[in-house]
Amino acid sequence: MPVILRPGKHKDTILLIFRANKVLMFTIFLLIAAYIVYRAVRQILRVYECPSNEVLTAFWRGKLRPGSEPHRHLITHLGNCEKCQDRLQLLRHGLPLEDHLIDKDQD
Repeated sequence: MPVILRPGKHKDTILLIFRANKVLMFTIFLLIAAYIVYRAVRQILRVYECPSNEVLTAFWRGKLRPGSEPHRHLITHLGNCEKCQDRLQLLRHGLPLEDHLIDKDQD
């Protein structure tokens, strides 16, 4: 059976419960805010993460569905990363992405 607290008799108890609830609600609010900040920072940092050769090749071949998360991420990333823009240029010219690692002066 639940305990019914009457304001006249148990004023200190009610205030204590109210303060505990405020602390709990504030803690929950802080945890939710921290999670939102974590997700935002993670998403911002992900923009600067270079995609794999497979993802870049799939994009060039049109295998990434427009509007999908990998497609949007790659488009955003290509707008910021000159290295990946150069990698895409290599694909456009028909060169394998690894050819830039070979020293062509060694004959």
